[in-house]
Parts: sequence; structure tokens; C-alpha cells
Amino acid sequence: MKKLSLILSLLVILSYSSFADEKLINPSRGRNGFVFSFIGGGSMPHQSFTSDNFAGNAFSYLQPGFLMSFGNGFGISALFNIGYNISVDPQINDNISNIDGESSINIHSADLGITVAFNIKDFMLGLSGGIKIPIDGSAYVTTLGGDNDSFDSSTTQSKIRDKIEMTQYLKLSADYLFFVDTKTAITLGLNIGYDFEMKEDRMFYASKKGFSFGGQVGLRFGPRL
Repeated sequence: MKKLSLILSLLVILSYSSFADEKLINPSRGRNGFVFSFIGGGSMPHQSFTSDNFAGNAFSYLQPGFLMSFGNGFGISALFNIGYNISVDPQINDNISNIDGESSINIHSADLGITVAFNIKDFMLGLSGGIKIPIDGSAYVTTLGGDNDSFDSSTTQSKIRDKIEMTQYLKLSADYLFFVDTKTAITLGLNIGYDFEMKEDRMFYASKKGFSFGGQVGLRFGPRL
């Protein structure tokens, strides 16, 4: 957590210092302004690419912030992330004799973080970091058992909120902005993230930790470089 805070602090300080130096050299240059985006998307943990079980994460968040322009189509954005995540991790119950079935773990969490983005004309490269705070979590187990003529199935649900720790994350994203007018754009991009638990000794399931790959689409309001 300390390393993540240090990295984000250095990025923000560097962005602010560069902006201040540029304004002292040429105070008339740049098109600055507030920006606001609504983003939605999803991702898959790297385990899903080497396993028969599909795990996934869906997210949506608001991203208010400020764009600092240095002219020549280049700018830096400092943004806040306020969002909501839903993670699903299915598993197979193949370790019980004469019982077939599957289980899944669903986790709902709030996302709070910071993004520093480098804007080059209509292209944006962002580095994000923050925490995911668990709100709710459930484990669903469905079992099938019986002989060749009949099968009985049952599903049980268990609350696991108390077994989930907060996670911290880093994410690299690349987006292209399709401007509708000078202050409104549709964004389309890809992301690579890494989630890791703050207390690994209480890690509940494997796909909570590691790399993930995904995409996002959004609507952005703010000045165009």
C-alpha cells in the first residue's frame, strides 16, 4: 500500500510540476479545463485463458478531473475514479465422489482511485491506482447427484463478506476519443490491470490476485486538445 501511494504521489507531483513550468515559460499556451467521464467495461483474469472456467469482472465508474494542456496537442489529466465492480469466479466441484456440480463466487465492491493520463491529440494513455472496498460477497454451490436414471440438484448460498479483504490495484489503459463536437467524445479502449490483496494470508480465491485484460467504452465531456 505504501509503494502504491508513493507511485501515485510522484505521478501527481510530476504532472503538476511540468504544468507549472510550462505556464511560467508560456502562460498563454494551452486549453485547460475540467473533464468528466462515465466509463463502463469488463475484464478477464489471466487464469481464464488457461482454464476451462470463465471468470470475469464488470465495472462502471465516474471519472471527474482536470486537463492541463501544454500545446501542440499534448496534455496531462489528473482524474479521480469513483466506481462499482462485480466479480464472478466459477469453479468445478470434481473432488467429491459421485457428485458433479459447480460453484461460483460473486463479489461486489466499490472502487476508489486516481488516474494520471497523458493525452496526445485524440489518444489517451492512463495509469491508475487505487483500492477496491468489498460491499457484499456470496458463494453459490450447485451439486448434482444420483444414478443413471435420475439426478437431484441443489443450490446453496453462503455469505462471505467477512472473508474478503480490500484489494489494491494498478491499471494501464489506452483509449481513443471519437469527438462528437469540441467538448463531447465517445471513448473506446483497452486495459491491463493487476490486483493484489492487502493481506495475502486471508486471500479467499486465486483469481482475486494477478493480471487481467479487458476493454471499456465511455462518454467524456471536456475540452479537446
